This record gives sequence, structure tokens and C-alpha cells, in this order.
Amino acid sequence: MRRHGEIIEDHGNYILHHIETRKINKRVTSTETQQLLEERKKLLEIRENSQERRNKIKEVSKKINESIRKIKRQKTLKKHIERTGGIKKAMKELNDKNEWMLKVKTKNRNHTSKRPEILKIATDYYRDLYHSKNLRLLIEEPNFIDLEPIPEILREETIKAIGYSTMFEKVFQNINFRDQSTTDELLKSTLPAIAPILTDLFNEILETETIPEDWTRSTIILIHKKGDKEEIGNYRPISLMSNIYKVFSRIILSRITRVLDENQPKEQAGFRSGYSTIDHIHVLRQIVQKYSEYNKFYYLGFVDFNKAFDTLEHEYIWDALHSQGIQGKYIRILRNIYSKSTARVKLDRTSEEFPIVRGVRQGDPISPKLFSAVLEKIFRNLEWNDYGLNVNGENLNHLRFADDLVLFSECPRTLQQMLQQLSDQSAKAGLTMNINKTKIMTNSSKSHNIVVNMQQIEYIDEYIYLGQLITTNKSMHKEIDRRIANTWKRNWSLSEIMKDMSIKVKRKVYNICILPCLTYGCQTWALTENLANKINICQNSMEKSVIGVNRRDKFRLREIKTRTQFKQAHSVYLTQKWRWTGHMLRESEDKWTKIITEWYPRDGNRSRGRQRKRWEDDLKKIAGPDWL
Repeated sequence: MRRHGEIIEDHGNYILHHIETRKINKRVTSTETQQLLEERKKLLEIRENSQERRNKIKEVSKKINESIRKIKRQKTLKKHIERTGGIKKAMKELNDKNEWMLKVKTKNRNHTSKRPEILKIATDYYRDLYHSKNLRLLIEEPNFIDLEPIPEILREETIKAIGYSTMFEKVFQNINFRDQSTTDELLKSTLPAIAPILTDLFNEILETETIPEDWTRSTIILIHKKGDKEEIGNYRPISLMSNIYKVFSRIILSRITRVLDENQPKEQAGFRSGYSTIDHIHVLRQIVQKYSEYNKFYYLGFVDFNKAFDTLEHEYIWDALHSQGIQGKYIRILRNIYSKSTARVKLDRTSEEFPIVRGVRQGDPISPKLFSAVLEKIFRNLEWNDYGLNVNGENLNHLRFADDLVLFSECPRTLQQMLQQLSDQSAKAGLTMNINKTKIMTNSSKSHNIVVNMQQIEYIDEYIYLGQLITTNKSMHKEIDRRIANTWKRNWSLSEIMKDMSIKVKRKVYNICILPCLTYGCQTWALTENLANKINICQNSMEKSVIGVNRRDKFRLREIKTRTQFKQAHSVYLTQKWRWTGHMLRESEDKWTKIITEWYPRDGNRSRGRQRKRWEDDLKKIAGPDWL
């Protein structure tokens, strides 16, 4: 193992040196900057040692730095916008500051701002989080037997894995971690030479099942999610690990993905090719729409788990993989990696190492699939064949998108049983249900208390599911207002960036960065004329804002549209809805989206009179009543 690592390091040192040299020697200047540099040069040549001269030099130096930063910012933004239309990579490249935790709450709810104490609090928190609470410790680890020989890793698999990982810019490119000495940039720059070396290394590991020590170590950095920044639990732990390990992990993932996906039911849409959030949003909206239209009652249970990815028991993961047909060698290799895993927390300094006894590493390519496999094992142990909503003879009792779960029932007592059974089975895997964030939604009476683990679950009238606001009255008004508000926030956050850009660049930023915020989930919408007008007014106002036109300027809307040439939100809504619907209906795969679209509650009765706008009305208007 050490021999291969030394070859990789030696081969990369020269390349790394020149990569770094090119970055250092690259200067960004303009005519204005050159003039300021000349002015400072003349001031420095003056031998007079006066306060006025020193102040002048200081002032000019400040202007030079500001000018260089401004030009670098503009060039970087323009480069990324013209290349992809997005600004995410540009902002990462420009952001050279690491956000610090200024203060953190201690266990006794006091505050501390001392750096060593903050690091200790974070370290103790994650040491405890990754410590297994499971008393059922296995004396002997099961020996997973290989039913057939494992093929050697091909050079093409290594090249593909490296190419996939380098498609994405590193999230924390400005942080230099010594344990990540073999960078993505090195792997990509030396791909032809390094691929055969890595392939030999990976095949040796595949044969011996002996894991390099570096692969078991990771550095945890914390990213704030939402909520109080002083609560250490409101941060997401991202594990930074060896990039060579991530290439190997990607290869193993590509080999086991097909088997795991074949074991996933149509209820799971997370981390799967051919599925998206739109699938489950559509199913949920159709349930709410059709049950309300046909005067039937539904109960929805939105389930939340505490630190779902960080609390999975390792033995449960291996059992889940084995029960779903993953070959023993892959399980043993993963088990060997996890059995010796250690981590350290990095803030402004790095903590001591501590063992990782449970949870999957967020940042490891294979972790999402491991979580999905565990969730599938949990649901296989639940006897829910008679639970849920009857949809054309099939029972729809839940939907999953990774750890976002929603349960369906027509009866509150049944939903309570389902929630309790799910809580009990999940606990065996290490998952604990967060009762405070688990919610119930219904269009019926809320008089029946639903209690899980001796705690009452709250009833609500609206819930944000996969980024879309779902309400009991099936009205789209609140969701459209929310989308407009979020789009304005996005627009103003980019206003400073687009200030000095050409209209061509502004158009690209709007179409790629702002418009998707306004139209997210539009494939599932049923827009009335009033709601469509709201969206049009929002877009018209933004277009005026982008080109600097206000109400006092006598510009006709047609002139503004001619100048901006932005995509129109309402046209995007109709286009995406038709395109997605056609794709959904043509799919041969048995998915809930198609089943629920063709279904209606045969045992329900519609009220007399005109119905509210339905999702399919836009389609019937063009294609006729027999559009299906």
C-alpha cells in the first residue's frame, strides 16, 4: 500500500508545483490599476519623509487593492457566467474567507466565545453523536460469503470515476488540508499516468481487503443549515477525506448501484436515476386535490428523523446490504473502512481524533446509497400491506425521498399505528423520530390526538415538502406568493453582481439563476388567471429593475421586453408542464406519478357546481377531455 502511495506522491509533486506557480504569478490589472501603480512608484521614489507623503502612498495603495479586487471579481464572474450561466462556482472562487463560529452555547445554556472552548464543545458533540448507543453488540461479525468471483477493476472504471469527481468543483477549495495531499486537480492533470497506478492499487485492495490507514481518517468541517448559529446541532458535518478513496468509493458505488436500485420500490425517489422531487410533489398534490374534490378524508404524516445520516448503526447497514443482494466482498471492504474510521473537527484549529462508531460519512459518494438501503430494510420489516390509500387496487401508504418521508391514511388511528411502528423499527437501525418536527395534515377533524412514543404530534394546515408548500385547501396562492418572495430575494442578492455586466450576461444570469427559483415545481401547478398575472407582474418588475427603469421613465412594456429578451415565466410554466407530462405518460416504468394521474376516488362524491382549477385543466383545454 505504501509503495503505491509513494509513487502517486512523487509523480504529483512536479505537477502540483507548477499548478501553484501559475496561480501565484497570474495578475489581474487594468489601465486604471496601471496608472495607480505608476503614481505609487513615483511617490516611493521621492526621498522626502513626510506624513503627507506616507498618507498619500497609503491612500493610493488602498485604491490599487480595491481596483485589483474589483477587476478580478468581474473577470471571474464573467468567466463562469459565460461558461455555465451560474455564479455558484464563481462565488466559491472569490470567497477567500472562512466563516467562524463567533459564539456557541454550552451544555448549561451559557455562551462562550473562546476558541479552544468552542472547539472542545464541537468535538465533544460529535464524539457523542458518533458513539453507538446500541447495547446489542455482536460478539462475532458475520462472514458475508461471495456467491461468485468479483471481477478486477478496469482502468476505464478508474478513469470514469476520476472524471466524474472532477466535474464538480471542490466545495471548500480555499481550505488547505494536509491529509488531502492528492487533490482533484492533481488527479485530473495526471490522469493518463496515474490511472494505471490507481487501478493496480484498487485491485490490490479488492483482493486483500486491506484498507490504507489514510482512507479511514476524515476531517469534519461544519456548515450552518438554519436556525440559531450558536446551537452546535444546527450545523451539518461534512467529512473531508482522501480523494483517492473517493475515486475507489465511486467505483464500488457504480458496481452496486444497479442491484440496490432494483431493490428499491417506486415509493423511493431519492438518489435514483429517472426520479426527481417533482415526482413526489405531483403525487402529493394529486392526493390533496382529488380527495378534496371527491369529499374524502385523508391524513398525512410528515416524518422527520434526528440526524438521520449520522446515527445509523453500522451492523444494520451491512445486514441491509446483504439482504438486498450485495456481494460479500464489497460489504467486507466497506465494513473494514468503517470499523477503523476516525475523525477530527476543524474550525480555526483542529481537534484530536476520535472514533466513528455509527453513521455514514457525509461527503462520501457511497453514503446516500447506504442510507437508502437501510431505509428499505426498515420498511420491509413493516407489515403495511393493508394500510394506506387504495389507488386502483394498490395501497399507497408512504413516499420516500431520501430521509423525507410522508405517510398516507384515511384514518387517524391507522396513521398513529403506522407512525409508532415506523418509530420502533427505525430505532433498531439507530434512527430516532423527531416528534417536534414530525407533523400531521388533514382535511378532516383534528379532534383525534395522534400520540407516538407518548408524545402528541402537532396538526398543521400547511407544510413545505421538498421545497413546495402543500396546503389542506389545495390553493396555490400561498405557494405562488412564496415563490415570488424567494425570487425577489434571489434577484436582490445578485443585483450587485449584475450591476456592471452587459445585458447579454444579465439575460443569462436571469434565465439560469433567477427564473428557476420562480418556476420550481411548476410542472405540478394548477394556475388560475389571477396567479398567472401575479407571476407576470413579478417578472415585469424584475426586468425593469435589471435595466434600471422605474415608473417615472416612460417606457412601454414591449420596449423593455425587446431590450431584455428574457424567458417568460408563464411560457416556461406551460412548456415544462407539457414536456414533463408527456415524459411521465410515455414512461414504461411503473411509477406512482402515472398511476395517481390516471386515478380518481371511485367511492367518493363530487360536490355540485364548478370545481376549483385542477392540474389537468390546462392539458384538457388544449388536448381535449381525452388527453390521457
